[in-house]
Amino acid sequence: MKTHRGLIAASVFLLAFDLIAASGYGTGTTEVCPTEVTAWLSEQAIPLSTTDPQASLDDLEPLRELFGDARIVALGEQTHGTTEFFEMKHRLFRFLVEEMGFRVLVFEADWFSLQELNACLQPGGPPIEEAFQSLGYRVLQTNEVMALLRWIRSFNEAEPGDHPVQIAGADVLLRVDGVAAAVQDYLRRVDRTAADGFIRLLGRDFPHAWQYLRETFFSGVSAASPNPARVEQSLTVLDSVICWMEDNKDPCVAASSQAEYDLYFRALQLAAREMARIALLGEGVTSELDSRFSLERDRVMAENVTWWLEYLEETKTAIWAHNGHVAQGLSSTDVFRPMGQFLAETYGDDYLAVGSSFAEGSLTAWDGRVPRAYSAEPLIPGCYEAALQTTGLPRFVVDLRDLELGCAASEWMRTERGFRMIGSYYVPIDLGWDYPLILPESYDVIVHIQTSSAARQWGT
Repeated sequence: MKTHRGLIAASVFLLAFDLIAASGYGTGTTEVCPTEVTAWLSEQAIPLSTTDPQASLDDLEPLRELFGDARIVALGEQTHGTTEFFEMKHRLFRFLVEEMGFRVLVFEADWFSLQELNACLQPGGPPIEEAFQSLGYRVLQTNEVMALLRWIRSFNEAEPGDHPVQIAGADVLLRVDGVAAAVQDYLRRVDRTAADGFIRLLGRDFPHAWQYLRETFFSGVSAASPNPARVEQSLTVLDSVICWMEDNKDPCVAASSQAEYDLYFRALQLAAREMARIALLGEGVTSELDSRFSLERDRVMAENVTWWLEYLEETKTAIWAHNGHVAQGLSSTDVFRPMGQFLAETYGDDYLAVGSSFAEGSLTAWDGRVPRAYSAEPLIPGCYEAALQTTGLPRFVVDLRDLELGCAASEWMRTERGFRMIGSYYVPIDLGWDYPLILPESYDVIVHIQTSSAARQWGT
């Protein structure tokens, strides 16, 4: 079977992280944090007074130098369900907007769906609530994220002009109905004859191909073996409309605009790559395949960040995503490479990876289709969070780039240790949820918050 590169639906990558972590990557040691490490962390820590997004930003002023000239500041979260992470990222983004001129926030969320939500954040746009409800990415549908979106709209209304704050999605296409309808509408406006010719393809063949691939390789609904001919047909279903748009670029742009053409052409490209990505599962389930499955998602997420910067004609953006995506590297023994590694290779020092961590408390994760509050398992001795909490500070920022090679703390900090990776799902077990990494090689900066509390689903 012919293979293609593609993407993966959002929950699978984090579930894969959950399963990897749960499989026993803890340090298995009773090691105590050396006093030299505690002393270095305490000396370098920048205390944060609060996570309240509405509070004064005065305590964040030292971060101006820390962020420096970075063009892409990636804000990670160690869980998808911690109130304090969401609130602190809101504060950090406020600082980037108000003090450092950032105007884009790219979410780990559906590339297409977030465009509707972005329109709601502009002056005079429709209400936020309906677009937020239909977002399709449930880990973002919290009261804390809604507060952020309302702040963005308020900022845009208070600062009218041609340089508003905009949001975008870097992630995979979770649904195709919106893409098919939007492309069909675009074709009607630029070439009615072509639109009529693609009615069946966009209205039936494309959605059916998408569903077949998901049921065959992704959701496990189908008990039948894959039909190679149908798989190949599904993978090439969009080729004709993609080729038509390539061949007719100039008249399409003339009948619409370069921006519109780029948007809908990109949507078709991402849909084709997503279906190809799902089909990778037809090669068999192995740990290496799981890593490749996730690798292709993160590769395209990085490409999407760059695409949005060019499309929006902006030079600075923040990213809102899981720690596992923003890292500049993870385990050296894994095939997987995170989005942040691709971006760091492309942008160098213009990319800044900000990870987050916590020591104790609760978090929200999903039990099937239902969100639940879980108590976090105790830290594994010898993990990075166990060291971070020895400062005694309730919340702080530390710049890991200041960890000089050869200093007393360097060897300990640059040894591979456990670091929590908790995604959409969390099933507390004795082995914990630690992932092996070298913290200063994965993140430039860590925001540590001692106590996590469960994020609240929007409307509760």
